Amino acid sequence: MPRTITLFAVSSLVLLVLGLTLTRYGTNVAMSLTLPGSQVTRGISLQTPCYGLASLFGFFACLYAIGYIPFSSTLAPWHFWLSSAGVVLYAVGFVALGRGGMAAARAGAESSQGVLWLAFLGLAGGPLSFLLGQALFVFDLVRAVPRMVHS
Repeated sequence: MPRTITLFAVSSLVLLVLGLTLTRYGTNVAMSLTLPGSQVTRGISLQTPCYGLASLFGFFACLYAIGYIPFSSTLAPWHFWLSSAGVVLYAVGFVALGRGGMAAARAGAESSQGVLWLAFLGLAGGPLSFLLGQALFVFDLVRAVPRMVHS
């Protein structure tokens, strides 16, 4: 379990540094969302998800490091790797969509099928992987609390 704690802590620091780097050297690009039938567009800067994920990964490192809750030493690494894979897949999906899909659409060209499939895989598979990792964490926490109370 100490390796999982270290992985979560290091990932938290990497995400924090990435967010700070995007704040300092990033472009003024933001993610935006416009709902169908609405005239209002909501947007967040690119560093905001980095800060949120850094906080979340730091929280998990703290929970695993406390040692008072008897988490499974088998499920903890799975929680980390599924969560990390979800974050990376989602980022790859956004990059593929931005670089390949939207750039081609702006130039009036047709996007390649590979780029669109990569974007789909990232944008659909990333959140699924991340949510599966969180479901494992909740399952492990529900299993650990009764053991903690009775010991």
